[in-house]
Amino acid sequence: MKKRIIASILTVIMLMTMLPTAAFAADGTSENTYEVSTDEELSTALTKIAASTENEATIVLKADLNAPVTAGGSYTTTFGVDNKHITVKSDEGGMKKLSFPWYGVLTGDCTFDNVNVTGSRLFCNGYRTIFTENGQIHLSETLYGGGYKTTVDSTHVVIAASGYINPSSSSGLHDVIGGSYQGNVVGDTYLEITGDIKENVFADVANGKWFNKAVSTMAKLGIVKGRSAETFAPDAPITRAEFAAICARFNTKPTNTSNSFSDISGHWAEAEIERAVAFGWIAGYPDGTFRPDTYITRAEAMTMINRVLCRMPQSESDLLDSMVTWPDNKPSDWHYLAVQEATNSHEFERKGAVNEKWTKLTSAPDWTRYQ
Repeated sequence: MKKRIIASILTVIMLMTMLPTAAFAADGTSENTYEVSTDEELSTALTKIAASTENEATIVLKADLNAPVTAGGSYTTTFGVDNKHITVKSDEGGMKKLSFPWYGVLTGDCTFDNVNVTGSRLFCNGYRTIFTENGQIHLSETLYGGGYKTTVDSTHVVIAASGYINPSSSSGLHDVIGGSYQGNVVGDTYLEITGDIKENVFADVANGKWFNKAVSTMAKLGIVKGRSAETFAPDAPITRAEFAAICARFNTKPTNTSNSFSDISGHWAEAEIERAVAFGWIAGYPDGTFRPDTYITRAEAMTMINRVLCRMPQSESDLLDSMVTWPDNKPSDWHYLAVQEATNSHEFERKGAVNEKWTKLTSAPDWTRYQ
């Protein structure tokens, strides 16, 4: 019995010695699999991959890391090895981030699987580049299939990951360019985007939401901002200060108004509130306060919007008798004219720079087409 056990062990050992010496590393993983925890280890792994005779390699990120900075002060970071394919993965501890400070330039075929690729501009440089559905991509600027100040033969980019690309761009859903920057693509360009690439940086303003287009457009124009870098809080009530700030951002002309209210000194929106006052768009309360952190009412919001748009009837005589009226909006209410203006579609004649006189009531537009 003992002889059989020993013979079996010897047989297994013999079979293992017959395997190619490159099949296993000392830790039992493939020799072409590199687990890295620091930026220095990442650079070392790329150097070893370049020296290897194998065409495939895997890099496992055990921490959030940065791509190596290009030598020579060119303000670019590079990743990859020419004529080789590298798969980048995260370890079992969760998705890791691979950041490209400055402009990122790929120097070999890459598959980013279960990795969060971040940076400003990323140039795939003509190499086959795949972002799998298990990963994420977050670029503040553009992704190029082509190269950075160079000409490439062709491009092949597949984006199945979720995230955003150039969310501040006015060009649309994302800003992905098949070609090169200050260069050309000689042959074909291939670009496939199946991932959930968002129009904005806000995690709570997803594609398909009825408010997505409005929020995304205003965010790109710098009119609205989030409650934090990655949240917009679309269902939260809005304060008078927040609404005044939104109004003020529609006009970039310089103003000199200051000390308009007794309760805004040092407030985060003080400058924008003062700008809105200077343009005649907002007013405070009789006691001299603005109450910036009080939630704005529907009537107050309508009044501010009418003033921004210079659409204000001066008196009841500027309205029409057949208009839509509301039982809780009486002629004696301070907001009567503003509410009537905002809730009736009409043609008008201008009375000065701000005011108007209605001439004809019209059908209400289909507001859903703007969603």
